[in-house]
Amino acid sequence: MTIKENYLSIYENVDKICSSCGRNINDVKIIAVTKTRTVDEINQVIDAGAQIIGENRVQELLHKYDYINEKAEKHLIGQLQTNKVKAIIDKVDCIHSLDRISLAQQIENIAQIRNLTPVKVLVEVNIGYEITKSGILPDNLTEYLDILKNFRYIKPIGLMTVAPMDANVKEQNLYFEKMFNLLEIGKKHFGSSFCELSMGMSRDYETAIKHGATMIRLGTALFGERNCNI
Repeated sequence: MTIKENYLSIYENVDKICSSCGRNINDVKIIAVTKTRTVDEINQVIDAGAQIIGENRVQELLHKYDYINEKAEKHLIGQLQTNKVKAIIDKVDCIHSLDRISLAQQIENIAQIRNLTPVKVLVEVNIGYEITKSGILPDNLTEYLDILKNFRYIKPIGLMTVAPMDANVKEQNLYFEKMFNLLEIGKKHFGSSFCELSMGMSRDYETAIKHGATMIRLGTALFGERNCNI
């Protein structure tokens, strides 16, 4: 299947899932994960209807930036080092991986120096308590959100997570249900604008949608297997 055919097939499937659980497909954003993908592939998926592309690496996004169709939003969905904030802060519409105070402070400082509008961010949650992953632990989320309320140039709009790779469907349900409950905690801190729940990938997006995901991050399902040598 072509990239366009893949996108349209996924869109149709998302529509069916939303209908089955009483949701509107317009409430679920499909993020095309473009790690290792060529500019041509990226523009193909945008032409097919994708409105958001998500890059994992700062350098890769910078390399492709000038050649990607401007009508798509650009999100950084991978880990962000503090020393890379300067390079990316004015080139993305949202950062999905806010996971520590030092990173928040760097974003705040650079945004203030450049007099930018508040930077939209999602707080990354380590929902599976995995020692190999970054992210705020669920037990520490309330404290972290309390601190973020003091930042003027950061606009938290929701949460992001990656469920453990080896989770079965039952476990996925538990993780995603907990994320939905954590989002409600965030709303108590930041109001109704704290509404985005970025969770669900090619392997588990159906389960994520059923538990309130508003952003699903799809790479393999759209483009095929990734070239891991890039």
